Amino acid sequence: MNEMRNPVTMQCDIMVVRGTLEGCAAAITSARAGKSVIMVEKSGSLGGMASNGLSVWMEPCDKDDSIAPIRAEILQRLGCADGAAGALYPDQKMKVVLGELLKDAGVTWLDHVFLSQPITEDGVLKGFFVNGKTGPIRIGCSQVIDASDTLETAGMLGLEQTSFSGKVSVAVKMNGLNERAVNVEQNPAGGKIGSLHTELSKQYGELTFVCDELCVMLRDNTGEALVSGLACTLPAFDPLMLSAAQIGLRRFAYDLRDHLRKSIPGMDKLNIIHVALQLHAYGIRQCENIYDNLWILNNSSDSYSNRRALENGNSATGL
Repeated sequence: MNEMRNPVTMQCDIMVVRGTLEGCAAAITSARAGKSVIMVEKSGSLGGMASNGLSVWMEPCDKDDSIAPIRAEILQRLGCADGAAGALYPDQKMKVVLGELLKDAGVTWLDHVFLSQPITEDGVLKGFFVNGKTGPIRIGCSQVIDASDTLETAGMLGLEQTSFSGKVSVAVKMNGLNERAVNVEQNPAGGKIGSLHTELSKQYGELTFVCDELCVMLRDNTGEALVSGLACTLPAFDPLMLSAAQIGLRRFAYDLRDHLRKSIPGMDKLNIIHVALQLHAYGIRQCENIYDNLWILNNSSDSYSNRRALENGNSATGL
């Protein structure tokens, strides 16, 4: 079915699905290359993993790397010092910076919209219908870039799933963490990065939640710590499982806080500022792509880093 009642119609060269860091990079570089770009995002913020408390470290790159210009531009707008080991940046400001770059590049960005159904003609992908608060929109395009971590277009198009790994995770922003209990190293770019070994597992319903080696990033100027390594293994890839994992990981974060308070001296003031709402679902599935004009950026990604996201986004301009 390729029709909806009274949709608003939009047309572009490239439609980007999701405003993740790689999606923003793809949209910006494509627009700067002279393409008309529409990007659709189901939440109200940009950056995905890079701005929602899941990853706040910009890995280094060589000056002749293809991503060096946009990486340097992002860090300059963030006001972050760069170093040989990379840069620790303010994740909430990343949302603003990406919005500025999209606007300057002339990208049309639609937020709070959801993919509804694909538009195909004779086996050729022509775009997607999306639904928003104001009703349906028909977006026609020549090329589609799927920048989601769960390969959203694959499900819409009925593409065959070729593998499934099932591990999802979240990160937790905390304060009151006792630095002396964490094996951290000062980084010249600002802040500290280290690890904390703790063994905790919980069973909520049919899902098991675990953590053992936690990665810890601490900001010198705010006293905040970003703690990642809280994970859940899914027995199947479906919306109910993903929702249960997201709810359970939030609950598990508070169990971890209570565990650290009781088990480690000096952690009695530890508290949670924020539990990342977005799941780390990179590598959870792969699919067989049968459309020449569909670029699924994370179809071969088994993990996430901000550098890889920029590389994936930049590569999409070769469509």
